[in-house]
Amino acid sequence: MPRQVVAGVVAAVAALTLSGCGAAGPGVAAKVGDRTVTTSDVDRLTEGYCRALEEQIKSQGQVVPLRLVRTFVAGSLTLRAAAEQLAAQHGITEPAGYRDEVKTDESQSEQLPAAHRAEYVEVASAQDYVVAVERQIGGELLLNEGKPGATDDQKVARGREELSVWFGDHTLDVNPKYSFEITDGNVKNIRNDTSYALSANAVAAGKFSSDSGPDQAYSASLPASQRCG
Repeated sequence: MPRQVVAGVVAAVAALTLSGCGAAGPGVAAKVGDRTVTTSDVDRLTEGYCRALEEQIKSQGQVVPLRLVRTFVAGSLTLRAAAEQLAAQHGITEPAGYRDEVKTDESQSEQLPAAHRAEYVEVASAQDYVVAVERQIGGELLLNEGKPGATDDQKVARGREELSVWFGDHTLDVNPKYSFEITDGNVKNIRNDTSYALSANAVAAGKFSSDSGPDQAYSASLPASQRCG
């Protein structure tokens, strides 16, 4: 089963609200710093990611509204776009360990439908990239701060703080159709005054981290074009 690719929650990092403000232009899902996440990429990857995991979701008797998959994908791509810019500022071309994580994603995708493996890997590796950047930058910062024996979790936590600072210093515009926030490195759906995590495991299992997750009766009542599973 595809693993959760988001690292553990770090309480010290402030919530980064990426709710739609209407400033993103046509065809733009999100603009973060000088990078753009297009609606066409989000739509393509949402369709492929859903199709890749559809049988797994069904086998667990779950249904996931497609809008939540779309939100998870849009949030993941936005996080990666931000992390790529932070990495560039630190002179990082490819973060250490990232290539190995991609190979793991590719290996896991072999159990999924061949036609949609590439989309699954692209979405999963977006989260891998963010964590790898956080780990490398966090390790460098902790070393400079006199903490050479930091664990990987501590490195990720410190790197996530740095990413939080980066968000605070850069412009972020999100298309109003994507209602999500980034809290402690996790993509969360925010709609109808509810909030719940959208991790890779949550999407795959149709189970979310709070009681406000999608109601299965409602999800099952959606037209086939609006659900996954």
